[in-house]
Amino acid sequence: MNIKGIVAAVLLGGAATVGVSTPALADYCGDALCVFQNPNVTGPVEGFNVADTNFNNGNHFSNGVNTNDNISSIDSWTSSSARFYTASLWRGNYEDIASWATVNQVRYDEQYSSFRYLV
Repeated sequence: MNIKGIVAAVLLGGAATVGVSTPALADYCGDALCVFQNPNVTGPVEGFNVADTNFNNGNHFSNGVNTNDNISSIDSWTSSSARFYTASLWRGNYEDIASWATVNQVRYDEQYSSFRYLV
């Protein structure tokens, strides 16, 4: 479990201990990079552990919608930065996502088609 996961578990566990109700969480993603169909890391999610040259090759959010050209927010749970591109095969405009970052609204909303990790 990474640092974000430990913090979330402690917070949720602590809230349950004192009887405070917690709001419904977004669909679960346990991968290194989590992409969301909605802004503010909410709604349907898809997780990635390895780079992907083409989101049209079978990647779907938890509701079955293809991730290609449908990403609105990103949550990074890894020490590696990532670069998201507006075209397949790592081409087109791009946005860099820092390690451990939460991006509530991506720069190229609903336009990403591929990503890779940066060294």
